[in-house]
Amino acid sequence: MAEKDNPGVIVPPPLIWALFVAAGAGLNLTRPLPFLPAARFDNLWLVILLAAWFPAMHYGVIAREERYLEAKFGGAYTGYKARVRRWI
Repeated sequence: MAEKDNPGVIVPPPLIWALFVAAGAGLNLTRPLPFLPAARFDNLWLVILLAAWFPAMHYGVIAREERYLEAKFGGAYTGYKARVRRWI
């Protein structure tokens, strides 16, 4: 049986950001830690999650997806990647 594409498997980066922001907000509600109280960034859990999230997402998901897409679509994807920025 041939492999079928499933667009629901790949999560777009804005959704991933939203999930980690929601997780940080939830941790802040259940276990608040004071961090930079003068600023609006008073959530140490969010800072910790984002610091761990970025390398995990970059090397674990994004780099792997890009290798897969380059192998599957070849020059078409390489041209698309050259025209479009990765992060908004």
